[in-house]
Amino acid sequence: MTDSRGEILIVGGTAEERRVVCDRVEMAGHRPIAVEGPDEVASSLTERVFEAAVCLGGSSVSELKRRDEALCTIVVDGVDPDRPPDTFWTALESARAKTLRTRRLLGPTPDRAWIESCPDALWAIDADLRFVAANEATARLYGRPLDDLIGRPILEFLAGSERSWSDEAFEVVLTEERPFSCLERTVPGPKSAARLVETSACPRHDESGRFLGYCGIDRDVTDRSTAERQRRAREARRHEEQQNRALQSFAGAISHDLSNVLTAVLGYAQMAAESGDDESRSSALTQIRSVANQALELGHKLALVASHGERASDPFDLGELVRRLTERRSRAVLSVDAQTKSFWLRGDAGQLESALNAILDNAEEAATSGPVQILLGREELAGGPVVRLCVLDEGPGIDPRQREDLFSPFTTSKPRNIGTGLGLTLARSLIREHGGTIVLENRREGGTRCVISLPLVERETVKKGAVRPDAILIAEDHDHVRHLVGEALGAAGLPIRVAADGDEALRLVETRAAHFRFAILDVDLPGHSGVEVLKALRRKNPNVPVLLITGRADSLSHEQLPPNVDVLSKPFRLEQLVERARAALGLTPLEPHLEAEHG
Repeated sequence: MTDSRGEILIVGGTAEERRVVCDRVEMAGHRPIAVEGPDEVASSLTERVFEAAVCLGGSSVSELKRRDEALCTIVVDGVDPDRPPDTFWTALESARAKTLRTRRLLGPTPDRAWIESCPDALWAIDADLRFVAANEATARLYGRPLDDLIGRPILEFLAGSERSWSDEAFEVVLTEERPFSCLERTVPGPKSAARLVETSACPRHDESGRFLGYCGIDRDVTDRSTAERQRRAREARRHEEQQNRALQSFAGAISHDLSNVLTAVLGYAQMAAESGDDESRSSALTQIRSVANQALELGHKLALVASHGERASDPFDLGELVRRLTERRSRAVLSVDAQTKSFWLRGDAGQLESALNAILDNAEEAATSGPVQILLGREELAGGPVVRLCVLDEGPGIDPRQREDLFSPFTTSKPRNIGTGLGLTLARSLIREHGGTIVLENRREGGTRCVISLPLVERETVKKGAVRPDAILIAEDHDHVRHLVGEALGAAGLPIRVAADGDEALRLVETRAAHFRFAILDVDLPGHSGVEVLKALRRKNPNVPVLLITGRADSLSHEQLPPNVDVLSKPFRLEQLVERARAALGLTPLEPHLEAEHG
């Protein structure tokens, strides 16, 4: 293409009109190139780069803009040879200046066919943020003819009073003269609904650093955004349906387990009542206790679901806890690192026991025969020492596609109506609350390996003090629970005083508060509540440790309780209660010599 700067293109009109305009262009100091129609326009723009164009009648403006987006055009409806050309010269110089600015902004003139082939809107705006160049895709997006679009401010095409924060951000970023990308905004069309576009643009400057405007691209993402919203809606509906099915499955599993428990309890109770000999009666009662323990485990899981992460924060030896769990299981085989005598953690021993029970249950169910190995050892990491507990089974292993799903609520790999799908979910949640991690993986030799890591703490010195008479206050309104708790603590050699309601508990506090070393208070006592008894006891004996027991896991929050107050949810095992009591009194776990001392 010949560089013919200083040339002015004159298009259309009659031969006389073109001659008059050519004379006036020459008088202005420029070289005129006159052509008659569109075919000659195409040929001229292919060979030359003009500084401005004069259209006589305006019929060729669209063709000019389509072929040279930077070319500024003057439209002259008629030519009067006798009229002074001052106005014409002013308009011509303005058009020349604007054309030159646009050419500097756009740089070398690109291939117009390539620009028009782009499905996205390509545009350029000057320092006043007015369109100086655009392709046909821009005209379609903004709903205006290309001739009408050129010269209009781009901010005119924001969403008006309904524009969003992103539209305002677009207005702000344009004034900051910096590049930006993928900014979503809305472009309202005059005849169609607003379109959502994704805009990217880069500022242009001349050699002196003066801001010339922006070159940008708009991508219409309305359909993509609509499809994304529809996809999210489908996912939300699918998730809700899954949750509903999971809830139905969960309710069915709970109903199934409770029905089995109640059926067994009623049956064995009837057998015990009708039995004529002590041996048969004792066997039936043993079966009732076994079935009740299953219901107790289920109750623990449900209580943990409702507990919202509430837990104690006491030191305990994980090694001792795992040893107790192993002793209760005939197939569990424990191997402990001989160099480590204890594994002290801080947290809630009861909750971790529930987590480990769930993991061991799954391991034993996966391996229908053979032992379940438990490996316990200490490992030094950069963040501090950890205890590493591994549970190994010889089952079929885990389908890799189901590995993460097994930790999801209400998900189980067991046959239908067996299990609740809560065990591993609760286990991971409780382990994470104690700062640990849990990983399930397949063993190379077959079976599954469950690896649990928990942060170790230094063992805290526990003072061993003598137990004085009336050391423990028990306030519980349920006769059977009060009797069981009293019997268990008494059998463990711990002196007690009991109260059947809040009023009786307050009377004991008024007269013997200084003698109590520990208190077990039911939260929902008749008369004065367990919390009210707690406050009265603390006024007279500020440092006494207190254990609140409750059947409603969400009724208390550890953050709202005074120091040295713990919560134990019903149902609970009696040994848990005894361990809490001895720990609060500064005693080690019950040993034979202590039994003899308090027997």
